[in-house]
Amino acid sequence: MADMDVALLITRWIHVVAAACLLGGSLFVAMAMIPGTRAALDETTRARLHELVRKRWVPIVHGSITFLVLTGGYSFFRLAFQAKIKPMPYHAIFSVKLLAAIAVFFIAVVMVGRGQGFHGMHARRRAWLTVAACLGAFIILASGMLAQVRARSGIDPVSPRDAATSADDGG
Repeated sequence: MADMDVALLITRWIHVVAAACLLGGSLFVAMAMIPGTRAALDETTRARLHELVRKRWVPIVHGSITFLVLTGGYSFFRLAFQAKIKPMPYHAIFSVKLLAAIAVFFIAVVMVGRGQGFHGMHARRRAWLTVAACLGAFIILASGMLAQVRARSGIDPVSPRDAATSADDGG
């Protein structure tokens, strides 16, 4: 317990909660809300409900993305750079994970937006939210791969003692 890195623990917790909110909400809307409202409501009522839900969901989406970017950046700095992990394959896997995350962010922002430029995506909301959820599942897989690369590197960047020893011996 004495070797626990509280800052990294808290940022990881915030990161996971933000990801769960963003992806869980996407799955709920794609798999339950859209099909349920299509089956039970007329178009006018469905559009009104969508707008009411959208207004409440916007701050959650934007907040989740903000927390994911901030905590993800901090974690990458601590787990890759500060721990002096070898760039390959870590950076390659992380880059693919980051591109998938950017795609999820884009889809999420478009889905809560009202811009007419994305009318085609709005018309296929369920499909796009499913794509975002699948990308989210891939991101979780990539995160597991990164954890294994870190574990196999012999460096435990979570332990402050190991990070200090690594810094003291020059790498």
